[in-house]
Amino acid sequence: MINQLKIFRIIFLIIFSLIFFFILLQNFLISSSFELLSFRSIDDYAFQSVLRRYHERMIDLRFDSLFKLYDYGYGWIFWIINIVVTFPFYIISLFHDESLLIVAPRIISQAFSFATAFIIYKILKIYSEDKYIPYFGAIFYLSFPYFAFSAMSFRTIAQINFFSALSFYYAIKPGGFTLSYLKNISIAFAAAIGTKLSAALLSPLLLLIIFDRAAYKFSKEKLIMFMHG
Repeated sequence: MINQLKIFRIIFLIIFSLIFFFILLQNFLISSSFELLSFRSIDDYAFQSVLRRYHERMIDLRFDSLFKLYDYGYGWIFWIINIVVTFPFYIISLFHDESLLIVAPRIISQAFSFATAFIIYKILKIYSEDKYIPYFGAIFYLSFPYFAFSAMSFRTIAQINFFSALSFYYAIKPGGFTLSYLKNISIAFAAAIGTKLSAALLSPLLLLIIFDRAAYKFSKEKLIMFMHG
């Protein structure tokens, strides 16, 4: 007989897949042209022009320009991922319609959003011994209206969520205080800040976890002393 946990996993995968394909369908149906985008977000006009500008420079072999990405205050990591991944769709748009190029950045956001749900599942597996809570936590995250917004937006939200969650996961992941431990956190957190500087707000929490992992135990008295200098 199939046990309860296995049945629950199947139900979870069905829910996960339905939400994924529903958002994918939404991205294609209401974001496949500039006429449709005008009802959703005026920012896309500006962001799409940035993509096209750097795609043209790539065709001209001006790759040095890819190291100077900071348009609209968004970080290098955000732009380089979107520019490189969408470049094949730009080539297609030169010979065909541009719908794939318009939709592609939202698909990237969708991929990061669902990857964040998986990281949340992994985090909850560390914090809880209950086998069901990680699944409920992931479903709860998927049910947020904010989740759908980030998964259907050409913005930094999805990437910041992913890299921030990944940084937190590496910080609390069981194991010793090693160079590999610090390297993983540093790379993930650098990617978060490289997406948008506001991700630096997570740094106090990460530092507390890292100091605690380094065997410096924070007590109420030590925190008060620290806050008062």
